[in-house]
Amino acid sequence: MADPIRSGEGSESSDGSDRGSLTFADRVIDRIASISAVEVESVVTSGSRLDKAVGHRYPKADVQQAGQHVRIAMELALAWPASLPNAAAQARDHVTERVAALTGLSVDVVDVSVAQMVRAQRTAVERVR
Repeated sequence: MADPIRSGEGSESSDGSDRGSLTFADRVIDRIASISAVEVESVVTSGSRLDKAVGHRYPKADVQQAGQHVRIAMELALAWPASLPNAAAQARDHVTERVAALTGLSVDVVDVSVAQMVRAQRTAVERVR
């Protein structure tokens, strides 16, 4: 029977750093950021299918990656009557936290622009945390 390989022995390092790399397409990070933004209470999705086709659906994210660092510019629709500074800050913090947690990337900046205010009745969504 062969001896078990002990930590530090064998062809792979014990931390797994030599097994390859993981990269994310910008659209993946766009999608994570957009979904994360909608998890914030005042942020709503807005736009029809036609709006989505021509790029006028919210939330929108534009991602720039450099190595393990990412910058995100978000355009959001907020439900009326939301406090714009509070909602933007909550969205920025939540998107930063979720993108970093789900990708392992360092989120340097999340710029938030409020592109639209809509009268919307949000359906209560139960989230498991």
